[in-house]
Amino acid sequence: MNLMAFSGILLGLTSGLFGLVYGRKKAAQSRCLDERYEEIAKKVLANGWKVTLVAIYVLWFLLVFGVQISVA
Repeated sequence: MNLMAFSGILLGLTSGLFGLVYGRKKAAQSRCLDERYEEIAKKVLANGWKVTLVAIYVLWFLLVFGVQISVA
């Protein structure tokens, strides 16, 4: 198991979530989170992107833990 790669993945995931929470908090303070924002966010954030992101993270974790992945 590559500890440096594992900590990098966790740090990236944590930083991304922190940025998301902090950005929404700042947007709420400046009254940017209204009905129009919610409607646009529903259209833009497709479920396919979320599934792809989760699949990429799962594959990276498997690779870090030493599972051999082959395309052949």
